Amino acid sequence: MTLYHYLGADKPLLLGSFGEKYTLKKMRDIPKPKNKHDLRNVLDLSDLENEWVKVYETEIDFAFITVSELRDSALAKDLPINKRYMYELDGSFQLTGEDYFQNRIQYQCNEKCFRELFAYLKEHLQVGETIEVYSCWDSEEKQPRDKRQDGQIDVRKFKITYPFCFEDKQLITFFTT
Repeated sequence: MTLYHYLGADKPLLLGSFGEKYTLKKMRDIPKPKNKHDLRNVLDLSDLENEWVKVYETEIDFAFITVSELRDSALAKDLPINKRYMYELDGSFQLTGEDYFQNRIQYQCNEKCFRELFAYLKEHLQVGETIEVYSCWDSEEKQPRDKRQDGQIDVRKFKITYPFCFEDKQLITFFTT
């Protein structure tokens, strides 16, 4: 199952991907992998040689967030967000001690997603405004939220450290001072 994140605001927000770092290259200019079982060595992709593709230098370059319009109006009514404008928020929002000590790259990717989200929120929030983020598992949008997990975060003062994650059925209100 997938933990989905939804964002609500009182005003329209900028849509798109934030934090993605890549270069564009023609498929023919990308060296083929040495692994003979890699799909690029198994399949005939010659018809794609002139196609432009995104190339990421590191796994961390591939970590980014996406804010997109929530098009399902029925779903929007099921969410406990009290804002006029609703969005889907994509990214990896989980910082755990396990990743910190055992999977450092994954931790750094997740940390980058949080940094990008906080930068985005700082850019779009004015003093007196709030933006809400609600998280829940796929197909559980109609279930009641766990109000004990709700929280408020000042985006200018909050320090991103582990453990920190968006929990199932949690509503977080972001604000700025």
